Amino acid sequence: MRTAAKALFWLRPGLNLYITGQRNGTAMQPTNFTVRTRSLLPLLGACAMLSSAPALAQTPFVPRADLWVTDSSNDRITRVRDLNFDGDYNDAGESVVFYSDLLGAFPLSNNVNIESTRDGALWVSETNTDQILVLRDLDNDGTAHGSNEALVFFQAGVNAAGLALPTPQGLHWDGSVLWVANAQGGSSGKDTIVRLEDLNNDGDALDAGEALEFYVSDDLSQGGSTNDSSPQDVQVGPDGALYYLDIASSGALAKGLYRLEDLDGSGGIDAPNEVTAFFIPPPQAANAFFWNVSLDAQGYWYLADTGNDVLWRARDDNGNGVIDVATEAKKYWTSPASSLIWDVRVAADGALYAGESQNNERFFVMRDLDGNGEIDPVAEVEAVFDELLAQGDAIGQLRGWCFDAKQQTPAASYCTAQVNTLGCSASYSFAGWPSASQANGFLLTVSNLRNQKTGVPFYGLSGPASAPFNGGTLCVQPPIQRIVVLASGGSASGDDCSGSVTYDFNARIALGVDPGLVLGAVVHTQHWSRDPGAAPSNTNLSNALEFCILR
Repeated sequence: MRTAAKALFWLRPGLNLYITGQRNGTAMQPTNFTVRTRSLLPLLGACAMLSSAPALAQTPFVPRADLWVTDSSNDRITRVRDLNFDGDYNDAGESVVFYSDLLGAFPLSNNVNIESTRDGALWVSETNTDQILVLRDLDNDGTAHGSNEALVFFQAGVNAAGLALPTPQGLHWDGSVLWVANAQGGSSGKDTIVRLEDLNNDGDALDAGEALEFYVSDDLSQGGSTNDSSPQDVQVGPDGALYYLDIASSGALAKGLYRLEDLDGSGGIDAPNEVTAFFIPPPQAANAFFWNVSLDAQGYWYLADTGNDVLWRARDDNGNGVIDVATEAKKYWTSPASSLIWDVRVAADGALYAGESQNNERFFVMRDLDGNGEIDPVAEVEAVFDELLAQGDAIGQLRGWCFDAKQQTPAASYCTAQVNTLGCSASYSFAGWPSASQANGFLLTVSNLRNQKTGVPFYGLSGPASAPFNGGTLCVQPPIQRIVVLASGGSASGDDCSGSVTYDFNARIALGVDPGLVLGAVVHTQHWSRDPGAAPSNTNLSNALEFCILR
């Protein structure tokens, strides 16, 4: 019979070892242990007492993605979350209005696209007022209806560059730059890819030098037709080049994905060889319509063709700069019925999410479970939101949507690691989700450690730091808490950097030994390890990781 168990082992004055695990008869199988110490020196001296770490849960906890939906029928922004972790978004409270133009500072009438950043901000393209709005919940009341919680980031006609923005469509953040796919409206104007950057940190991109037309795909003042170009989305590719989606309908330009590269360093696309057709899906039975493009971690591009109810997947496997439709592109999913898919996006766990606005609003999650390179429309597609079943706030038209950026990337590395005596720098990676409700599943790994050496990960709740410490940099603001003594493993003999350690921070949270590890707490963690020969103390410090404890 297995029962929960806890044991206390005394190592030396000021240093206790707590082990939690499962008891099976008289034997206890440890799942986590924690070192508590009153000072740094006893901790360092005790490291050699332990030869290896206990077994850790190696399954990352990855819940359904948190979503933001721009509802162009009800003129609002809705937050969608799987609060009870049952795999869908249909329960009460799981879809909640975050911004309504009935209560907020700015009207919405054709809010077509949305992006999220890790600082909690939302960026919304509104094509009726030619604006890009930024929304933030500054007072933590779950909405952006308060003072200064909705602001204009960019607007046509009032920016210093004098740029028009008749129909801002797709948005894409790359570092500090917001890329906008803009389609001209009516009988005059330009089809453009616009580059926006808030250079003076005043919260907008309206000032001189902050907005420019990176690429003009069609300019009616130079002749041509309204439908010679129609940019819909934009994305930075794995090669660092910019890719944009065009659904021109006049025949002057083929519908598909185009690659933009500023070869001459002029700051824009101004030469014919700087624009190349990258992926032009072959003609189908019906007229093709593509509204967005998504890219996964393996370099695959995804385009949903709502005119033919298919989803394309393509990758430039031979690296020649163009997708060979015969060998490098495939119909990844074919809908069994008419389906209006506005946006598809790939989550951090590799699942493909699709937002549908057909007879009712739905979200699908697709996974290629059998690895055959395509999606079985029955066995490999799951409806995780259905407005006819949902008990939360209604979504009128699922026009555009995005993942919550912080939930998709819950941790970020920072600070500079100390180079050890073998020339290596220890660095953090993570898998899973930091959770206040899950007993395990947020795995932190430190790699490039010296083999067969002990070390101690530690953390703090007072913010980051950058202070000299024993030849390295202390990246965590004191007070600090030490977690567990771990052995790096790696090569059994010799000296190299094959060592690594993995520990489960959710297990630390679940122990309840630190009352500060609660929902919303921001944690900074770093790893200390032994490095014989390193001045002045034979030790080494890694880089650091910052994360927020989520639900």
